[in-house]
Amino acid sequence: SLDVSHATAHDTSAARWRAGWRVLPTMSIGPELRYDSNSSLDKNLAEQYAARAGGFVRYEWNGGEISVASGVSERVVDSEQQGQDVYGTANVLIQF
Repeated sequence: SLDVSHATAHDTSAARWRAGWRVLPTMSIGPELRYDSNSSLDKNLAEQYAARAGGFVRYEWNGGEISVASGVSERVVDSEQQGQDVYGTANVLIQF
């Protein structure tokens, strides 16, 4: 999957790519990449960019899905690297 978004408020953009393989009929796993950026309308505030690389596990059922992901994130503020961090996310989707 590929999700891309952009908002004019603070010139915010995001993109996430995932490639999953079904290991069971209800479970898939795979790698993910994500990129986020924003810049403030106030020129005294910093422009920020973040890039993530990791993996995810997704479980689905008839009414929704849950996915968890983890990996490494790198942040850049005003063209200066801020170092790497570990990240983790959990998402729940309920269909109705």
